[in-house]
Amino acid sequence: WYRAAYPHNARTEACHRVLARITDAGSVMTFDQVIPHICRRREYYQLTNAPRPADWVFLDIHRVPFPFVTWREYREYLVGLLASPDYRVEAAEDGFWLLRRDPGHGPDREYLRQLPERFEFRSM
Repeated sequence: WYRAAYPHNARTEACHRVLARITDAGSVMTFDQVIPHICRRREYYQLTNAPRPADWVFLDIHRVPFPFVTWREYREYLVGLLASPDYRVEAAEDGFWLLRRDPGHGPDREYLRQLPERFEFRSM
């Protein structure tokens, strides 16, 4: 991990635990700091505001990742994923959320309610 962004502490341990839930098969979409840790996969994507059909989406709701500029923009993207019938939250710990593609699952209302209205930066 890039130490300036993710020093070794309880939050990075939570990040590793959630990432460990991703199966070996399937594509992953995530934010730029995680790409080096998943780049041995056959298919991986950097998080974008354009939808991609990834099997897994790994998110940090306590940072506004590139390419998003504001919390509002990122939050709208998150609401879109959680309200989608195509994804469900597989794991969540300390602001790290792992979504799994599960067509027909329906909106994940529990996690929609957990999304903060205002940005709450939490350092690693």
